[in-house]
Amino acid sequence: MLLGTQVNGERDIDSESSNNIRSWFAHRVLHLFDKSPTSEEIHVDYMYDKNFYELFVKEMLDVYGLPLDQVPLRPAFNKIWKTEFRHVKIPKMKSVDSKDQVRHISVVIREC
Repeated sequence: MLLGTQVNGERDIDSESSNNIRSWFAHRVLHLFDKSPTSEEIHVDYMYDKNFYELFVKEMLDVYGLPLDQVPLRPAFNKIWKTEFRHVKIPKMKSVDSKDQVRHISVVIREC
Protein backbone atom coordinates (compact mmCIF):
# COMPACT_ATOMS: atom_id res chain seq x y z
CA MET A 1 0.00 0.00 0.00
CA LEU A 2 1.19 3.48 -0.84
CA LEU A 3 -0.02 5.41 2.14
CA GLY A 4 1.49 8.47 3.68
CA THR A 5 0.58 11.74 5.29
CA GLN A 6 -0.55 14.39 2.80
CA VAL A 7 1.55 17.55 3.13
CA ASN A 8 0.70 20.40 0.77
CA GLY A 9 -0.74 17.95 -1.76
CA GLU A 10 2.28 15.63 -1.63
CA ARG A 11 2.77 12.45 0.31
CA ASP A 12 5.19 12.46 3.23
CA ILE A 13 8.84 12.12 2.13
CA ASP A 14 9.33 8.87 4.07
CA SER A 15 6.09 7.27 2.96
CA GLU A 16 5.88 4.01 1.07
CA SER A 17 4.89 6.09 -1.95
CA SER A 18 8.15 8.03 -1.84
CA ASN A 19 10.10 4.84 -1.29
CA ASN A 20 8.51 3.33 -4.41
CA ILE A 21 9.76 6.31 -6.41
CA ARG A 22 13.25 5.86 -4.98
CA SER A 23 13.16 2.14 -5.70
CA TRP A 24 12.16 2.76 -9.31
CA PHE A 25 15.00 5.24 -9.83
CA ALA A 26 17.55 3.05 -8.05
CA HIS A 27 16.68 -0.23 -9.78
CA ARG A 28 14.51 0.08 -12.90
CA VAL A 29 16.12 3.19 -14.42
CA LEU A 30 19.47 1.39 -14.54
CA HIS A 31 17.88 -1.40 -16.60
CA LEU A 32 15.98 0.91 -18.93
CA PHE A 33 18.65 3.47 -19.80
CA ASP A 34 22.39 3.70 -20.34
CA LYS A 35 24.95 5.02 -17.93
CA SER A 36 27.31 7.59 -19.41
CA PRO A 37 30.77 6.10 -20.05
CA THR A 38 32.47 9.32 -18.93
CA SER A 39 30.47 10.19 -15.81
CA GLU A 40 28.04 8.87 -13.24
CA GLU A 41 25.10 10.29 -15.18
CA ILE A 42 22.33 8.11 -16.51
CA HIS A 43 21.04 9.43 -19.82
CA VAL A 44 17.35 8.94 -20.44
CA ASP A 45 16.16 8.87 -24.05
CA TYR A 46 15.02 12.19 -25.51
CA MET A 47 11.60 12.85 -24.05
CA TYR A 48 9.73 15.47 -22.08
CA ASP A 49 9.64 15.32 -18.27
CA LYS A 50 5.92 14.58 -18.55
CA ASN A 51 6.65 11.50 -20.69
CA PHE A 52 9.27 10.33 -18.19
CA TYR A 53 6.63 10.47 -15.47
CA GLU A 54 4.19 8.58 -17.72
CA LEU A 55 6.83 5.86 -18.15
CA PHE A 56 7.11 5.69 -14.35
CA VAL A 57 3.32 5.35 -14.01
CA LYS A 58 3.25 2.56 -16.61
CA GLU A 59 6.03 0.73 -14.74
CA MET A 60 4.23 1.17 -11.40
CA LEU A 61 1.09 -0.37 -12.91
CA ASP A 62 2.68 -3.13 -15.03
CA VAL A 63 5.85 -4.10 -13.14
CA TYR A 64 5.01 -3.19 -9.53
CA GLY A 65 1.33 -4.12 -9.88
CA LEU A 66 -0.01 -1.04 -8.11
CA PRO A 67 -3.57 0.20 -8.64
CA LEU A 68 -3.72 3.58 -10.39
CA ASP A 69 -5.02 5.40 -7.31
CA GLN A 70 -1.89 4.34 -5.39
CA VAL A 71 0.69 5.50 -7.95
CA PRO A 72 2.69 8.44 -6.58
CA LEU A 73 1.72 11.84 -7.95
CA ARG A 74 3.90 13.79 -10.34
CA PRO A 75 4.91 16.54 -7.86
CA ALA A 76 6.36 13.90 -5.50
CA PHE A 77 8.04 12.13 -8.43
CA ASN A 78 9.64 15.36 -9.67
CA LYS A 79 10.73 16.41 -6.18
CA ILE A 80 12.55 13.14 -5.49
CA TRP A 81 14.02 13.03 -9.02
CA LYS A 82 15.39 16.57 -8.87
CA THR A 83 16.74 16.34 -5.33
CA GLU A 84 17.93 12.75 -4.89
CA PHE A 85 18.55 11.52 -8.44
CA ARG A 86 20.06 14.57 -10.15
CA HIS A 87 22.42 12.24 -12.04
CA VAL A 88 19.43 10.93 -14.06
CA LYS A 89 19.27 13.37 -16.96
CA ILE A 90 17.16 13.87 -20.03
CA PRO A 91 19.37 15.40 -22.74
CA LYS A 92 18.11 18.71 -24.04
CA MET A 93 16.49 18.55 -27.44
CA LYS A 94 18.32 20.80 -29.85
CA SER A 95 16.53 22.22 -32.82
CA VAL A 96 18.27 21.70 -36.11
CA ASP A 97 18.22 24.33 -38.81
CA SER A 98 15.85 23.22 -41.57
CA LYS A 99 18.62 23.82 -44.16
CA ASP A 100 20.83 21.32 -42.33
CA GLN A 101 18.00 18.78 -42.35
CA VAL A 102 17.50 19.21 -46.09
CA ARG A 103 21.26 18.83 -46.72
CA HIS A 104 21.39 15.69 -44.59
CA ILE A 105 18.39 14.16 -46.36
CA SER A 106 19.83 14.94 -49.79
CA VAL A 107 23.16 13.33 -48.83
CA VAL A 108 21.39 10.22 -47.58
CA ILE A 109 19.32 10.01 -50.76
CA ARG A 110 22.42 10.37 -52.95
CA GLU A 111 24.18 7.58 -51.06
CA CYS A 112 21.30 5.17 -51.68
